[in-house]
Amino acid sequence: MGRYDKYTGQETEVKIPLHMEGKPLAVIGCKAFLSCKTVERLVLPATVEMVEDWAFAHMKNLTEIVMPAREIRFGKQVFLGCDSLKRVILYSVKNVGENDEIQMSEDLPGLDRLWASMFRFFPQESLHKPEEMVERQGQRSWLNRYDEALASYLRKPDDTGFVPAFIGWFDVEDVDDQRQGYILNCQRDKVKLVFQRLTCGKMPERSLEEYFYSIISKYSAHVEELFLQNPEYGREICYYKIWQQACNPDRSKIEEFLAKLPWEEPEIRVYLMELLQDDEGDYFSQLEL
Repeated sequence: MGRYDKYTGQETEVKIPLHMEGKPLAVIGCKAFLSCKTVERLVLPATVEMVEDWAFAHMKNLTEIVMPAREIRFGKQVFLGCDSLKRVILYSVKNVGENDEIQMSEDLPGLDRLWASMFRFFPQESLHKPEEMVERQGQRSWLNRYDEALASYLRKPDDTGFVPAFIGWFDVEDVDDQRQGYILNCQRDKVKLVFQRLTCGKMPERSLEEYFYSIISKYSAHVEELFLQNPEYGREICYYKIWQQACNPDRSKIEEFLAKLPWEEPEIRVYLMELLQDDEGDYFSQLEL
């Protein structure tokens, strides 16, 4: 079987070949892309069966990975430190030849973001099953397990997993500062994960949906920075709808958002203005989001 052991190029997009030395590529070796800083998009071949330990660890600029929807064995901490990873796209391996185009499809919108978050936040869960995503029933079964993993993660204390970085000599205050920074990042991540889940194509069970809304309310201080500093969230009116439903903000808070909202977002601006005019009115209630 063929192996891909080390990437040495400088491209921003890499498509790993189907064959290595005349053999179907089945294994991506240990640390094959370790600490690669240039690759932003990575495409795995339809023949891959095993991704070994730390294969993509610390690829700081990796934002998207494309992989086949087949059984793949993943080693330890394959995506460790891939903090920019936002999308994992799956494709069917049926009739994929050496020169065939990859045909991507997705039954439930938003699964690409949930897959990315799974690799980053739930690496120990039994969710690494891309072969389930080929059929609708498999996608929904996977999504139910994802909801369980997400709920478990949200219930953990915000400093779970904190390990201070000892660089040189420092005192207790330095450790406390590190801990506080870790906690703030964890809270931001929890808000992002909940927003991503609530904008996916299938809503969770009612009790779990209410719990997700409570998380947004609990960490509402981080919502504003998400909307106003992160373009991914600032462009989507559905995020604002979830925020309004979860936090039930007072009039002054809505006015504050309006004052800081970029003028390039007229749809969101009109939505917030409608909320100000009529607390029960929803200008976009009939729209498909």
